[in-house]
Amino acid sequence: MKTVGYTRLLLTLAAVLILLGCEDHPYDDFYYLRYKGADMPVVVRGNIPSGVFVIYMHGGPGGSTYPEKAHGMLAATEEKFALVYYDQRASGNSQGKTEASQINIDQYIEDLEVLIAQLNDRYSPEHIFLMGHSWGGTLGTAFLLKEGNQALVDGWIEIDGGHNLGREAYELSRDYVIDHAEAIIASGAASEKEVDEWQEIISYYDGVETWDDPFFVIGHSGNVGRANGYFHDPENEEGLIDADLIFASENNMIAYFLQNLNVILHMDIWHLDYTSRLSEIEIPVLIAWGRHDGILPVELAIQAKEAMNLPDENFVIFEHSAHIPQIEETGLFNATVIAFIEECLAEK
Repeated sequence: MKTVGYTRLLLTLAAVLILLGCEDHPYDDFYYLRYKGADMPVVVRGNIPSGVFVIYMHGGPGGSTYPEKAHGMLAATEEKFALVYYDQRASGNSQGKTEASQINIDQYIEDLEVLIAQLNDRYSPEHIFLMGHSWGGTLGTAFLLKEGNQALVDGWIEIDGGHNLGREAYELSRDYVIDHAEAIIASGAASEKEVDEWQEIISYYDGVETWDDPFFVIGHSGNVGRANGYFHDPENEEGLIDADLIFASENNMIAYFLQNLNVILHMDIWHLDYTSRLSEIEIPVLIAWGRHDGILPVELAIQAKEAMNLPDENFVIFEHSAHIPQIEETGLFNATVIAFIEECLAEK
């Protein structure tokens, strides 16, 4: 009898925990997209009954959707629609074995095609939108430029995206860092040590014309961060990589960073420039960009707007953001995304 009573207590506690867990995200779903040796975690969160699904593609390459999920960056959008977060092949919390030969943009496009097919089978959504940040913007653009793929989705949201990773993009990013360094030196407010450090950063770019070398990209990214090109307000970075990220049971940080490095070393993308083909994208597009982005400067956003002849309402510059407006201006960012999707649905 005692055993029966104990079992009932455990079952009751389990039921309470399940109900409490459902309070926050009543329609959460989790599964793995298993394809060609990779187990890619997929979290579907938010308003699944809406029938409107937004696939969020993380940056990197080799990044993760964990920060967006953990910090609720898209929580307001989740109230309206279903958000689909998935860690790409050999990225973030993905598992399985991915050969170096599979770390290429064509394979990642194919993975996204399989994900969409799986979502259609599992949920039968009425509408699917793509949302890509940074490298996710490269992947989303390439996906849409593959014949037949635009018919699979209803709209495209590019957030500070890498539709252009060619020489011009590198030069704009390099100049952002150098201009920032020279302004600090010229201000006279920096210490002698700081001046020397910024002079060293300026020298880092001597003789470099592109960002083809993956290790150069890593070093350059550090310089962009120092120059406030990722976060316009450095305080917005605080807490992004926190104890939850490091110690959460779903994460193995050593594996996480090794995967990130593996993808950077093998993903040959630093020459891609789709600007001349952007006019081929005929579905509705929203360009969302931080004014102070130092990794993919705002000039690239303006080029995309002109190439696609976008109306002003589909081109939003976030004046108080750098590379990640979904963190720095969360409220305005979500409102912008929701308004775009609702407008697209109204026109169906």
